[in-house]
Amino acid sequence: MAIKKTDRSFEQIVNEVQMHEIPIEYIVNIKLTLMSGKTLILHQKDIKHVKTTNELLASVSKQDEIDDMQVILDYEKIRVNVEKQIRNLFKSHFSEDK
Repeated sequence: MAIKKTDRSFEQIVNEVQMHEIPIEYIVNIKLTLMSGKTLILHQKDIKHVKTTNELLASVSKQDEIDDMQVILDYEKIRVNVEKQIRNLFKSHFSEDK
């Protein structure tokens, strides 16, 4: 079995950022453990219609209190978006001839 090595430095940077809201488009899935002991796994297709993570959690916690939550993020999608925004931010300051 091949092992794919990835640069984890970007993931470390993202993990150090304090976020108040996670855009739904960057979530791969969410694993919720409820107080009743029930476990829910919400995949991207299940949550893409939701506008905010707060809205999502409010709808889930109506059924049962959330005891624990694990969010799996699409770091590659985040990295590509950040690079694109940084490139656009600085493109007027640097010539592409170099």
